[in-house]
Amino acid sequence: MKNIIPALFLAALVSACSASETNQHTSDSRASESVSSAALMTTEIPFETVETNLRKALKTRNLKLFTVVNHGEGAKSVGMDIGQSKLFIFGNPKSGTPLMMANRQMGLELPMKVLIYTNEQGQTALRHTDIKALARQYGLTDQAERLKKIETTLNAISKEAVASS
Repeated sequence: MKNIIPALFLAALVSACSASETNQHTSDSRASESVSSAALMTTEIPFETVETNLRKALKTRNLKLFTVVNHGEGAKSVGMDIGQSKLFIFGNPKSGTPLMMANRQMGLELPMKVLIYTNEQGQTALRHTDIKALARQYGLTDQAERLKKIETTLNAISKEAVASS
């Protein structure tokens, strides 16, 4: 009897940990799917054309391009190859600052980012984060109008970037 109680406790603990890991994986998988389904686009258009289109779309809207991180070149610098991959970091302080005023931790997510990369199939892919999902994550429930405007802009920029000329 003395041995049964510790054994049952251990079995329950292992079962709980296993369920927790399974739920975490499922949750991560669902989160990734929901973000990617709303914000991932692929095209047969060459990487350089998508990059040029993205720069034009940002400039047309007077959005400040803070920097471009060239992940592909970074990988090459350490002897690895991930293909072409660039992260564009841009924004409009008039739109983003009120979000950070509502929750300073939004500064981890802002300015906005768009990633252009070559996927495993050799297509050019473009991805941006779902701003509404980020806002929910930070408890910004009173910013619906601002978030809708940002989302509309991100979607338009992304569509323009992958459109053929």
